[in-house]
Amino acid sequence: MSQYFLQVLQAMAGGAHGLGKYKKARVSVPTAATETDSGIVLPAKAVVTDVWIDVITVDATETVAVGTDSTDSGDANGYLTAASLATAGLVRPIMTNGALTRGALLVDDEDGAGALVPVCDVASGGKKVTVTTSAGTDTAVFDVYVAYYEV
Repeated sequence: MSQYFLQVLQAMAGGAHGLGKYKKARVSVPTAATETDSGIVLPAKAVVTDVWIDVITVDATETVAVGTDSTDSGDANGYLTAASLATAGLVRPIMTNGALTRGALLVDDEDGAGALVPVCDVASGGKKVTVTTSAGTDTAVFDVYVAYYEV
């Protein structure tokens, strides 16, 4: 297991303050290119620290976006954008040049020069978490994980 996932699991286990939590939802063959409710609703005072997926059944060449319900002033790809469904296993958000899959709700261009830094989402409490797969999706099954603190 990578150092990244160990850190996330430690945060979910409570970190220094014992507040860390997570929600998980199984998504089975969602309607392609359509924003779909994942079944996760964030608590009213959630501070989202991270989101990732675990691909159970691959869908070669396809991707998924995870975010908050756009019909409720959310950002449908605010947590993950264009995350690959082509390989089974854990898929974490990436923040490298040319391969950014961490959504806008979890990054900030702190100095305005394009150097992104990870941040927590403190503005989406009470919203539904949604998934939107690419147009050719027809076999994907994956779990969505949302790590958060509830204050």
